[in-house]
Amino acid sequence: MGMLATIFGILGLIVGIVSWIMVVVAAFRCKENNVLWGVICLITGVGSIVFWIVHWQDGKKSFFAFLLCIVLYVLAGVFGAMALGSAVADAANELEIEFVEGAGEAGGSEQ
Repeated sequence: MGMLATIFGILGLIVGIVSWIMVVVAAFRCKENNVLWGVICLITGVGSIVFWIVHWQDGKKSFFAFLLCIVLYVLAGVFGAMALGSAVADAANELEIEFVEGAGEAGGSEQ
């Protein structure tokens, strides 16, 4: 699972960089205030969001690439969490630690 998390994380990074380049290129090619939009998108992330809203037709491909980046990062997080949980369970088995059902629940212990 850890390998899948790494693969999805690297793919998310690559797609994120490509989507950022796509939005900057689209902003510089925009018909109105192209230099201004390009510089804003180059410097700030919020500028890209505003560009996507204002110039949807010019930036929709980069927006969907950015959404793919988010999906890949979420998958990386899920597989990373699964790998971490598996590693903790393996370490607990190796140390012969038993997990008690209901341990750590609030209000469950009466003395």
